[in-house]
Amino acid sequence: MKVKMAVVLACLISSLSALGSIEPVETTALSMVPRGVLIAKIAREYFVKTIAGTKIKVEFGHDGKFEEASGMNLNHGDEFEPGMGLISLGSAARAVVSIGYPVRGDWNLEKDSTHGWVYEMAGENNEEEIFHLINATSGQFIGSIAAKVPQGFPGGTKLAKRN
Repeated sequence: MKVKMAVVLACLISSLSALGSIEPVETTALSMVPRGVLIAKIAREYFVKTIAGTKIKVEFGHDGKFEEASGMNLNHGDEFEPGMGLISLGSAARAVVSIGYPVRGDWNLEKDSTHGWVYEMAGENNEEEIFHLINATSGQFIGSIAAKVPQGFPGGTKLAKRN
C-alpha cells in the first residue's frame, strides 16, 4: 500500500511540475517581438508594442499554437521573429527588396494551404498596390498579387488574393 501511494504521489508531483514548466501563450507572443511589451489581450489575440512604439498583433489557436501575426509598420519599427524554423520579418523584407521590389506598411504571416507559412507584404509595382508573398520557411519569393479585388469577386479580398 505504501509503495502504491508513493508511486501515485511521485506521478502527481511529476505532473504538477510539468504543468509549471509549460510556457504561457503570453510569453510566446512576447518572445516573437524583440524587446516588446504586451499592451492588450483580446481573446486569443495579443497586442505587443515594439521598442519603436509600433504595434504587432499575434494570434493563437484554442490549443495555444501560433496561428497568425500582423502589423502596419514594415520598415518603420515592426520587428517580428517567430522562431519555429521561420525567418524573421526583416529577413523576408530584405528578400523582396533584393529582387527589386520595395515594401512598406502592412504585412502579415499566416499558414497558407498551398505554400505553408507565408509572409504577405504591401508594396507597389508601377504605381499599382500589390502584395508580395515570401515563403517564411525558405525565404523564397513566391510572387506578387494585386491588392485590388475584382469588382463582384465572391469571397472578398482574401480569396481574390489567393486565387
